[in-house]
Amino acid sequence: VIPEYITFGNSNSQNKKYDYVFHIRNRQDVREKDNWSIDNWMELRKLLDSNGKTFACVGTKTSSGIIDNVDDLRGIPLKELFGILHKSEYVFGSSSGPLHLASLCGAKHVVWGDRSLSLDRYENNWNPHHTPVLFIEKYKWHPPAKYVYEQYLNWRKDD
Repeated sequence: VIPEYITFGNSNSQNKKYDYVFHIRNRQDVREKDNWSIDNWMELRKLLDSNGKTFACVGTKTSSGIIDNVDDLRGIPLKELFGILHKSEYVFGSSSGPLHLASLCGAKHVVWGDRSLSLDRYENNWNPHHTPVLFIEKYKWHPPAKYVYEQYLNWRKDD
């Protein structure tokens, strides 16, 4: 029996469409060293910003961060989050639950972390819809923001 998978979220939702959605991992209880710095997030936002692009941050209020000049969507109901992710152009973040959820919502996403644990999950096992994903393995959990941006630009050309 071949399983059938559904895509979470839909294009007809009343949710705002964002160009970029960030999940800023800010765990203080588990693998705190894997959190990407707020300075990196601010630099990435600056690099991505052009012609009035829209930005939002998602996740839980207790384990996710926020930066200036983005809509704070942390803590929104899951049904609303599904719509936000589904309609977004790109989702960015280190390997986390919200990035796996982006795949299930059909959202193109850019993710970084430890390849040995995550690459196959993002590209195959936990990506039943074959959602486009760029997995950045160089630098593991701490790639420079400029490197993430450059890899994204190169990947987007093929998109």
